[in-house]
Amino acid sequence: MGTRLQAVIALGEIGDERAVDPLMVLIESGSAAKKSDREDPEVRRLAVGALGKIGGSALDYLVRIMQNKGSSLRVDAIEALTSLGDPSVAEKLIEVLGEQGSRQVEVAFSR
Repeated sequence: MGTRLQAVIALGEIGDERAVDPLMVLIESGSAAKKSDREDPEVRRLAVGALGKIGGSALDYLVRIMQNKGSSLRVDAIEALTSLGDPSVAEKLIEVLGEQGSRQVEVAFSR
């Protein structure tokens, strides 16, 4: 596994909220105009998972990813939020669960 992947995993394991902003930058790089400025999709996916392990100030960002129906990281954000078990996001998860015709969401909730 690459160094960047290992670093993202380690940041999630450490759980320090100082890692939230750098992880968010990695995640947001997926929408960069130039392909060379975009982070590897696997690194971005793991960054979402790391935010889920950190919790705290990362919750709002995970909710925003989850609410973005066009995000390729939506399922990862749902999984991260559900694994936290934080009651403060239950209402948002229930709203997503009630969406009609979203196979992506159904898969996330069945895991």
